[in-house]
Amino acid sequence: MSYPPKRWEKCIMHRDGDTPRFLAEWFSTPGRHVLLIGGAGFDPRSTAVAKLLKSSSKVPIETLLIREQRPLSPPGLLEGAEKNILALKEMLPNLVLREVNIFSPSDMALTGGRQVAEIARNLNWSGISDVLIDCSALSRGIVFPLVRSVLNNPSAPVNLHLLVIDQAS
Repeated sequence: MSYPPKRWEKCIMHRDGDTPRFLAEWFSTPGRHVLLIGGAGFDPRSTAVAKLLKSSSKVPIETLLIREQRPLSPPGLLEGAEKNILALKEMLPNLVLREVNIFSPSDMALTGGRQVAEIARNLNWSGISDVLIDCSALSRGIVFPLVRSVLNNPSAPVNLHLLVIDQAS
């Protein structure tokens, strides 16, 4: 029995200095329209990909930020998240912020993954040529359901880019 090829079988990987060069070239091609999906949290990495795209891209960028909500978050982390969100709004004016409760308020069950998958299923993909998911400031419980939802959506663009900055510095 043969299986159909997976969408990620033709994956291309870039590291370090090759990544900015690739992004600058790829997102300077006329006709591209990008949807950037990333985290809106306290993590200093949450603004890095947006800065890189803003400085190198010559195509329209729409942005969906996922703000992971957790009960009893320390005030210092919330202040850091607000600072990053303001910086992102300045860089990327076509920005939509969606809050996702990681835990159900009623029983503390993990619900964030299902919520973000539903958000991705309901996105309007019209005119979008590339989806860029910045995994750097998103939790694993959000990233995997998000990517799966995009990959399983027949309306989503063929070009899916996953970026990860693994060191906050």
